[in-house]
Amino acid sequence: DEPAATEEDVAAAQAESEKAAAEEEAARQDRAATTIQSVHRQRAAQADAEHRKSNVAKEEESVPAEAAADNSAEPAADNTAEPAADNSAEPAADNTAEPASQVDDDAARQDRAATTIQSVHRQRTAEADARKRRRDAHTNAEAAEADASPDAEEHTDGTANAANDDSARRDRAATTIQSAQRQRAAATDAENRRQAQAAATTEEDAAAAEPTPAEEAAEEQPGESAAPASAEEKNEETAAAAKPAEAEKSADEQPKQAPAEEQPEPAETKPEKLLLVVRIVKATGVTATGETPDTYCVARLGEQKFQTEVVDDKENPVWNAETTFDVADADSDELVLRLWDEDTFSDDRLASASVKLAFAGLVDGEFVSRKVRMHKEEDADGGRCDVFVELKAVGFTTKKPESTEKEKEASAAASEQAKEEKHEETTAAEKPAEAEQSAEEEPKQAPAEEQPEPAETKPEKLLLVVRIVKATGVTATGETPDTYCVARLGEQKFQTEVVDDKENPVWNAETTFDVADADSDELV
Repeated sequence: DEPAATEEDVAAAQAESEKAAAEEEAARQDRAATTIQSVHRQRAAQADAEHRKSNVAKEEESVPAEAAADNSAEPAADNTAEPAADNSAEPAADNTAEPASQVDDDAARQDRAATTIQSVHRQRTAEADARKRRRDAHTNAEAAEADASPDAEEHTDGTANAANDDSARRDRAATTIQSAQRQRAAATDAENRRQAQAAATTEEDAAAAEPTPAEEAAEEQPGESAAPASAEEKNEETAAAAKPAEAEKSADEQPKQAPAEEQPEPAETKPEKLLLVVRIVKATGVTATGETPDTYCVARLGEQKFQTEVVDDKENPVWNAETTFDVADADSDELVLRLWDEDTFSDDRLASASVKLAFAGLVDGEFVSRKVRMHKEEDADGGRCDVFVELKAVGFTTKKPESTEKEKEASAAASEQAKEEKHEETTAAEKPAEAEQSAEEEPKQAPAEEQPEPAETKPEKLLLVVRIVKATGVTATGETPDTYCVARLGEQKFQTEVVDDKENPVWNAETTFDVADADSDELV
């Protein structure tokens, strides 16, 4: 909400400033009108004063005329009075009418100017109010849109938070990686020293365990001496077996006897904290109800969050977005991925999944590729799809996923069993019947403890895990092909996604087939 509040304050301040400027302009115009009216009144007063002076002068001039009229005859008085009256009245009337009409015209012009100024002021005030109302409406609409979104915070502040945090996290990640590399180098040197010491001890033990000439002669003697020689050999073998264990134990204890100067080295190179680098590569098979979604992905680890950019109208969006999270506990933390469809009013959830770091098979300092199967959430518009990520641990390593380990164990057990069966068949074919009978009797003489082992390790069925990585140099007549690959094993079939317009398509697709007969089945 901070950016919206800041824009509203700026808009209000601008409106107040415009209003104050308009009021000041109106006041200035009022003062100008008042000043002009004062000047007109002053000029009218001066004109009246001059008019009165001229009248007084005329009266003074008329006094000698009246005296002369008394002394003269009536015809003379009439002749004198009429011109005098005519001459006095006409200029007086002209002088009085002309200043009065000029004052009225000036006052009318001033009134019109004042009216125009007030109209302009009202128009500016109305425009400022309209702009303010538009800004308020825009701010309210944004606030309503943010409130209507179920997880609006993921859509509005994710990119800003990522932009602010990524730089600092990359710096911390680089420092921690360098520290981890120094730690591994120190650990490698210590391991090399330990192995060298263990090798030297083993050579000494081997030299001490070599038989003497007397013992060799005793071994060659037949009859009664064979039994004591055999007992001595067993004692020597037991001692030789015990010495490597003692050598390993002493080699393990050697670091404890190291000088105190060498002890702080691991603590110095230990990283300050654990980090997880997450690279969200792409998604495949993304769908939404009735339309192709505008998809973005949100990754969370605890309270930390990262959001990719939006890819419009794509079922297979590609982001290649990277971020770094702080890891509090590598054994319990989970990376949560969620796909969203950007909409005008509120964003829609599509699918989500979580990855437990403890079972993700992460390797310290190396990127590990993972295909995450996304599942539809309740009341969500999307369906099942896949998100491809690359994860790199900094400062820790976790075991591989349980499913992968089980598949490998089953495959290894099946391979061992097949080898044993082939070996038994070969042996039975080459040896005579008595050898076959003795071979059949041998399991009966074995201890009861060893019998259940084959049943425990025997897998329920044979499996083949196929990973189709890429192809190179793929061509088609006259065009670049849109390529996909189909794998078959018996009646089972698997198809990769389609890669458009590529001569060297990359899939990294994986599947598992049931194997009916490892000797005859073919992968097509």
